[in-house]
Amino acid sequence: MRLRLNRGHHVMVLSALFLFMLLIPRLKASSEVDIEGAGKLIQTGRYEEAIDYLEKTRKGDPTNHEALLLLGRAYREIGKCKKAVEVYKKALTVNPTDSRALIGTGICYGNMGMKLEAVSVFEKVVEGEPNNALAHFYLGVAYERVRSMNKAWEQYETLKTLDRKLAEKLYKVIFW
Repeated sequence: MRLRLNRGHHVMVLSALFLFMLLIPRLKASSEVDIEGAGKLIQTGRYEEAIDYLEKTRKGDPTNHEALLLLGRAYREIGKCKKAVEVYKKALTVNPTDSRALIGTGICYGNMGMKLEAVSVFEKVVEGEPNNALAHFYLGVAYERVRSMNKAWEQYETLKTLDRKLAEKLYKVIFW
């Protein structure tokens, strides 16, 4: 059996192909919109919704680094630090030196009572990014938690030159 298309069918097929070609860039851009949407959910404290949103995104693209970072943060914010660390480790397989994933991992370690592991992670970030004020802050907090007050003070001194507000917060952690 032969399929015969008249001139009108050719126009319809070509129109459909043209529309499909126009939609391809929008489909790719929709993943960016998903990431932005998830970020907004997190900013507004809607962590469970963000997790659902990001888990769906992750199934379609398991190496989407930004999605992994946001997912790790959402899990961390609801207190599921073990799950957050798993997600951050996946993000680190995509980008092993990403300070956001390392800092998130360190925060989780600290929250889980793994104080020495937290110190180690924050030291790694500071070593790779000596001007990362947030890393110095959390390293100072981690040193305070392991009662290494001289090292915590060193982080405070460094922070004074990088970010005065974070330095003041660290001072309160060390001495209050």
